[in-house]
Amino acid sequence: MTEAEWLVCESPAAMLGLLQTRSKPSERRLRLFGIACCRQSWDWLTESSIRDAVDFAELHVEGRADERMRGSLETAVLDLFEEELDRQHEFIPLHCHAILTLLSTQLYDIESAARCAAIIADHAESGEGQLFSGARDEVQYLQTEPLRDIFGNPFRSIAFNPAWRSSDVMLLARGIYDEKAFDRMPILADALQDAGCDNEDILNHCRDTNQVHVRGCWVVDLVLGKA
Repeated sequence: MTEAEWLVCESPAAMLGLLQTRSKPSERRLRLFGIACCRQSWDWLTESSIRDAVDFAELHVEGRADERMRGSLETAVLDLFEEELDRQHEFIPLHCHAILTLLSTQLYDIESAARCAAIIADHAESGEGQLFSGARDEVQYLQTEPLRDIFGNPFRSIAFNPAWRSSDVMLLARGIYDEKAFDRMPILADALQDAGCDNEDILNHCRDTNQVHVRGCWVVDLVLGKA
C-alpha cells in the first residue's frame, strides 16, 4: 500500500495489516480503535450489556475501571451471545465476540474488535432488517476515519518539539482528551502555533473540519506524550 492509497483506503483490515508491518501499534491504541468502532455504531448497539461493556473497556484503557465488574459484564455479554445465537441471529453474537475481546486483559484478536461496525454493514447488504439498509458506505467511513485519526499517516514521521507544550496547549489537550471535546481541536491548533509549532501535518489535522476525531487522536496523544 502506498501513502496515496492509505489516505483513501476503505478497508480497515488492510490498514491494520499495514500498521502491524510498519509501526507495531500499541495495545492501547488498538483497543481505542475497537472502542471507537463501537461508539460510532452506538445508535445500533442498544443492548445495555453491550453498552456497559464498552464503557468498561474504555475505562480500563484509562486505568479507571472497577475490575470487580469485569466478570459480571463478561457473563452478561456471553449470555446475550448465546441467546441471540439460539434465535439464529448473527450480528449480535458477532458484536458480542468483538466486545468480549475488548474486555479481555490481553487483546488476542484486535481485528475482531476493530470490525465491530463492519459486522452491521455485512448484514445490511444481506437485507437483515430495514434498520441496516444501505449502511455499508456509512459504516466503512465510520471505521476508516477514526483509524486515520488514531494512527495518523504511517508514511510520515512527526517530530514533536517539547517546547510546543505550553501551558495553554497542555490545558487544551487534557480537556479535549478527558471530555472528548473535539470541537476544540482548531483552538488547539492556534495554541500550538502560538507556541511555535510550524508542522503543517499537525496544524492541518486539528483544523480540518471534515476530520473525525476520537479518543486516541494522534495529535492529542503527541501533545500528552501518550503511546
